Amino acid sequence: MTWKHPSSPVTKKFKVSHSAGNVMLTVFWIAKVVILIDFFISGTINAAHYCDTLTKLKSAIRRKKPAFLSGGVLFLGDNPRPNAARDTKEHIRRLGWERLDYLGYSLDLAHQNFPSYCIEVSSVGKSVPKQ
Repeated sequence: MTWKHPSSPVTKKFKVSHSAGNVMLTVFWIAKVVILIDFFISGTINAAHYCDTLTKLKSAIRRKKPAFLSGGVLFLGDNPRPNAARDTKEHIRRLGWERLDYLGYSLDLAHQNFPSYCIEVSSVGKSVPKQ
C-alpha cells in the first residue's frame, strides 16, 4: 500500500495479456534479399503447412526474383520432421526444385569469418563464392 495525496489521480491496474506462445519464424532469402517471412504457431508445424509455405515461396520468388526460377532452384533445408517428410519432399519435386540434404555442419556452409577453416571447393565440385 502506498500513501498518496487525496487529490492525486487513481492508479490504473494494467491487465496482463496472454503471449502468443511458441512461434517459429521462417525466413527465406536469396543473395541477401529476403524473399518470404512466415510464422509457424506452435501446433501448426506440420508437412501440410510447410508445403503451403513452399508454394507461397515460389510465388514470392516469381514476384521478387523471377530470374532465379528459370535456372532451377536448389533448396537447402534442415531435417526436422515436417521439412524431411515424404509429402514435403514430393511437393518440392512437384515445384521443380532440387532438395539438398542438410548435413548439420558442413565446412562448405561455414560462415566466411569462421577462423579455423578456409574452404575453396564445395562437395559438388564448384568453387565457393567469396564475399
